[in-house]
Amino acid sequence: MNRLIPFLCISFIATTICTNAVVAKTRAPDWALPYLNKHSDPFLEDSWYMQAVLFKQAYIEFKEDGSYDTRFRRILYFNKENAIKFARKEFSYFPETDTVKSMRAWVIAPNGKVTRTRMGQLEDNALRRSSIERLHAAKLKFYPEGEIHEGSILIMEATLESTPGRPQIGFQLSEDIPVVQASIKLKLPNGWKATSRTFNHEEINPWVLDNHWKWELKGIPRVQKESNTPGNYSLWKWLDI
Repeated sequence: MNRLIPFLCISFIATTICTNAVVAKTRAPDWALPYLNKHSDPFLEDSWYMQAVLFKQAYIEFKEDGSYDTRFRRILYFNKENAIKFARKEFSYFPETDTVKSMRAWVIAPNGKVTRTRMGQLEDNALRRSSIERLHAAKLKFYPEGEIHEGSILIMEATLESTPGRPQIGFQLSEDIPVVQASIKLKLPNGWKATSRTFNHEEINPWVLDNHWKWELKGIPRVQKESNTPGNYSLWKWLDI
């Protein structure tokens, strides 16, 4: 928001008090800065792609009573013109236990200009079960406003607050587009531990320091689904924690 800041204008003829509008320059969030040049990662050099995930992460902080806060972060790079229709993203959430606290997004144009974009909505789904009996009650959907051009970067962040309940977390690593870097981080109360299992990929062992746990995978090829192929969970690389 613009702020009108008074300043003193002094001349050789007269001294007057006037005002000037100062516009704060919109910047990308600090956490995103290390990943904005990942579109030049060698992993993407040999890949034809319309868009790519430069970075995605789920950070989950558990409390002693079993409640937890989740922060989703995601950075998309667009390699084709008029890619706005591909800029949508969904996060699963559970209305009976989860409260959406915030949804924020930024667009970086090819010329480097950064703008905040209004986006996001909550959409209830019919209940459905997958082959591994995961229940998705609703979707947190991002729909960016404005134009997305070739070379644009879209940054998304959402935070949720959850009551005690699910002790099991699924995290999807691969997608139908290339993923340069994906990770999930947990912060657990003292004395807590986590176990994990990796599907459709060799076992990913967590990095552990005190009560912080992190699983990470880089250079994840896109999943090309064809007719008569198995369901997504039979093809995607994912973690069960």
